[in-house]
Amino acid sequence: MPTFDKKTISDWKTRNIHQVSITLIEKGCAGQKVLVTEEKNNTFKESWTQDGIEIYTENEHGDFFESAKITHVGNKWIVSSEKINTRCGCGSSFSLKTTPIQDKIAKMKLTIKQKKEGIHS
Repeated sequence: MPTFDKKTISDWKTRNIHQVSITLIEKGCAGQKVLVTEEKNNTFKESWTQDGIEIYTENEHGDFFESAKITHVGNKWIVSSEKINTRCGCGSSFSLKTTPIQDKIAKMKLTIKQKKEGIHS
């Protein structure tokens, strides 16, 4: 289960927020960012509870968030996880570590795209 910093949890409780949704989005100079919405996204099926706050995410991102620590700093969310490969200078965006099979799939997709576009490497 992901864990949010105590200040964020306290703020949500003070503002009577009991459900949040988190997801990875393709954004930022390093590749991904975390988007936190202070309400339940009904399409998200996976959930955890932290100090009475229900945290929802998409099934496909559950594995990443399982060990993540998420902190709100200023106007950005900073994520700490062993599954992060690199991060940008300000720390809010990151790239994920990939497995050999993910690398192979990405290379295959690129090859197919290049063949469709008539590009030869």
